[in-house]
Amino acid sequence: MSIKGNKVLIANRGEIAVRIMEACHELGLPFVALYTKEDKESGHTDVARKLGGEQSLYRINNYLDAGDILSVADEAGATAIHPGYGFFSENYRFARRVTERDRPMTFIGPSWRVIRDLGDKINTKRLARKLGVPTVPGSDRAIYDELEAESIAQSLFDFQEKMGISRPVVLVKASAGGGGMGIDECEDMARFRQTYRRIRNFSLRTFNDEGILIEQRVFDFNHLEVQIASDRSGTNPVHFGTRNCSVQSPGLQKRIEVAPGFWPQGMNYTFNAQKLLDDITEYSLSIAREIKYDNVGTWEWIVTPQGEPFLMEVNTRI
Repeated sequence: MSIKGNKVLIANRGEIAVRIMEACHELGLPFVALYTKEDKESGHTDVARKLGGEQSLYRINNYLDAGDILSVADEAGATAIHPGYGFFSENYRFARRVTERDRPMTFIGPSWRVIRDLGDKINTKRLARKLGVPTVPGSDRAIYDELEAESIAQSLFDFQEKMGISRPVVLVKASAGGGGMGIDECEDMARFRQTYRRIRNFSLRTFNDEGILIEQRVFDFNHLEVQIASDRSGTNPVHFGTRNCSVQSPGLQKRIEVAPGFWPQGMNYTFNAQKLLDDITEYSLSIAREIKYDNVGTWEWIVTPQGEPFLMEVNTRI
């Protein structure tokens, strides 16, 4: 997308909206900022007034009203939509709607097909296993049947007990979830059905999908990320190193991130930390090349104290 003659609608609020406004301003790109009734005097609207003037602001009902957002885009003459993070950033249906409507616009993010294929944890896990990328033990497809879910959970409990794990736990995840949403853990089969039904119902309400992923719970791990970007051809992915984001809230939201993911030069590890960082970087790039990843994204990993890496998911957004 060339800069001249374009206008970016920012389909978000808060800190990420401010960052996008500042980037647009620096590039000389006019932008459209959104706000709801509750957000009229919030920080991002102040920045919008300062950088784009009052005419850059448009009120909407809420940030998840796709029809309202697209109507504003048409009214304002926007040629591109930047979703930021959260809201519609990982919604392939919205990305497809933006790019394939009668008045198509550029979706500033991965193509909708990439979002669809990597936004589902099951698809990501299948692709990873096909390429020899290690993943957490558990189901490799969405489970919709309760009895099958119970059978998988029982096998994971049995496996952990056989391995001598003193506190076996399984995770129940919404297949379409992300960012810590739609995840709960279960410590025994007596409570599994209740946990399964709760996450299934949450997934249906939130993602319109009842698919569930069941995995072994790995304890005492480091949570690492690999940052990747590629051009629109999807054939030239590059990485921007690793980050360690193990410090998180009880709700699994990251609090502090440090780079690199490990510090082989300054700390002693029980495994070859540099080789591990190189391995997860190359694993991440191999998936990006295979699927022709065409924008920015984050590959999420957990690493055990023994230096075993497992791919968790890919966040198809900034």
